[in-house]
Amino acid sequence: MIVFANDGGAASRQALTGGAALTADLTLPGMLHCALARATEPRAVLGALNLDEIKKLPGVLAAVAAAPSLPTAVEYAGQIVAAVCAQTPAAAQRAAERVKATMEPQTPLLQAEAAFDESAPMARAGGNVAGRGVSEHGDVEGALSRAHQVVMARFDLPAWSLAGLEPAAFVAAPEGGGVRLWANRGQAFAVREALTSALGLTPARLRVLAMGQVPAGAVELEAARLVCQLALECGRPVKLVLPLADDVAAGCRLPACVALGRAGVDAKGRLLALDLDVIIDGGATQSAPADLISLLGAHPYDLADWRFRVRQVFTNTPPALLAPAACAGAMTMAVEGLLGEAARQLGLDPLEARMQSAPADGALRKCLTKAGQALKDLAADGGPGRGVGLACFAWPAQPAAPTAQLCRVERLADGSVNLFAAAGRPTMLAQEAARALNVAPAEVRVVVGDTALCPQPPAGLMLGEAVMAQAVAQACAAGDQRGVGPTPAPCVGALAAAAEVDAETGQVRAVELRAVVGAGRPDAPSVMAMNQAGVGRALLAGLVWRAGRPVDAHAYRLPSSIDCPRQSVEWLAETDPSGELGRGPALAVAPALAAAVAQACGAVCGSLPITPEGVLRALGRIR
Repeated sequence: MIVFANDGGAASRQALTGGAALTADLTLPGMLHCALARATEPRAVLGALNLDEIKKLPGVLAAVAAAPSLPTAVEYAGQIVAAVCAQTPAAAQRAAERVKATMEPQTPLLQAEAAFDESAPMARAGGNVAGRGVSEHGDVEGALSRAHQVVMARFDLPAWSLAGLEPAAFVAAPEGGGVRLWANRGQAFAVREALTSALGLTPARLRVLAMGQVPAGAVELEAARLVCQLALECGRPVKLVLPLADDVAAGCRLPACVALGRAGVDAKGRLLALDLDVIIDGGATQSAPADLISLLGAHPYDLADWRFRVRQVFTNTPPALLAPAACAGAMTMAVEGLLGEAARQLGLDPLEARMQSAPADGALRKCLTKAGQALKDLAADGGPGRGVGLACFAWPAQPAAPTAQLCRVERLADGSVNLFAAAGRPTMLAQEAARALNVAPAEVRVVVGDTALCPQPPAGLMLGEAVMAQAVAQACAAGDQRGVGPTPAPCVGALAAAAEVDAETGQVRAVELRAVVGAGRPDAPSVMAMNQAGVGRALLAGLVWRAGRPVDAHAYRLPSSIDCPRQSVEWLAETDPSGELGRGPALAVAPALAAAVAQACGAVCGSLPITPEGVLRALGRIR
């Protein structure tokens, strides 16, 4: 048994003390400043821009349209229509605010479920449905008909902004007929691949250096392209720092999902059949993944009869990041919510009900046993208004990858180490290298995401922490040897949560999380960081939209220190070390907190975030 409590890494301490290197802080000689003009309509035809007038304003050196030609389509409110370059940030912002766009508004499609209506407006040319996927096994309807109890429920997960406390920023500088771009995102090669053709440059002429960990997304990449374009046009460095409100309202985000589910259980709560229909709102994203089913991730239960249907639609809302397992939260929320509701209706212990469905010879039963003890401890610590909840999770195994190609290790004469990595968190990479080479983490110098120095990853490979940790270990052990490493094990486990609910106001506070993990290399900071993000999604992260525009993007709450619950993470002694490091338990945070709220006050909340209004509405006190 390996148990960890909260322990921030060196990178966290640097960020808290102001010592972290941020793109927003970078200053170069002769640097200019960029600001963006954005569309105010969710759907329109953009006919003209007054850029000739903007170029004559004091301090303005250049102004460019985002589209190569006009007229062009506007597909969501917040879409970038122009970029302005000026001597100072204030001059650039004033000029951007004076950009006038001639627009012909059109009826937008704002609700994903309305996309299937024949009378619905077209979010874009070619139709509203981007793709469909179905995966099924056995006789679902027959199993449901034989079930002792059938429960049905709806679960709504809003779009989840990936904006962070670190400002999203880009700095581009002309260099040798090309551009050097600093970007606060982790996967520099993906940024370079996306921008080279748009800028008309060869990969050798575009050097990308990652400074920070803000994920890449369509909106940010468009902003990066415009910054590079202005730097080439002006022949001077150009800097863009996105306002947080813009980053939240129109920046990179995970998609909104609606999950409609049916589950059949026997008298003991054992899961017999599962029927799940998920609608993914891709917003104005440009395409659909080839395998939509893979977006849902997995569930950990022993089940013979199941049917999963996924549909992705286009809407006139900001683009969403449709990475593998980006919608895994919908699967976990739905499955755990249905099992919890079945247990409530049958008067069963939620732990025993899940034990009935756990594989007989797997790690999940052991995880549930330990999580059950955690539930008892958490319940004993509380008073009035406290509830405890349980949820299980699964993170599917990823295919084996040529991970030795993702890192390069240099041993120096003084015993220190240089580690060049395609992606990843520097703290985690340094810890892995230090463990493999038997040196202190302080002796490992990590360079991440520099396209001139770091290895280029194979196309299409998702560089998660399990993959990068394996890559570091192989690079340290095998030098320049290339090959395919062991396939990461699927990660399963359980999470117990405690929450306090004020029944009068509906306010919810996460008190404690205890995770038990059945696969993966022990790395408590990774798990806890992802779990904290899960608390944000469960209780805080929501925007009110009206007519395709956020009512107040500044109201989007990110979890801070006062929102952090106590945490502990435990790994089974027989854990497979090649599993995922951090994302699995985070999937269970929201359903576990929802179960804790239901036990505390009786409010069954199927929509995220679990707000005071949502709790009071579930209790029937407001409409």
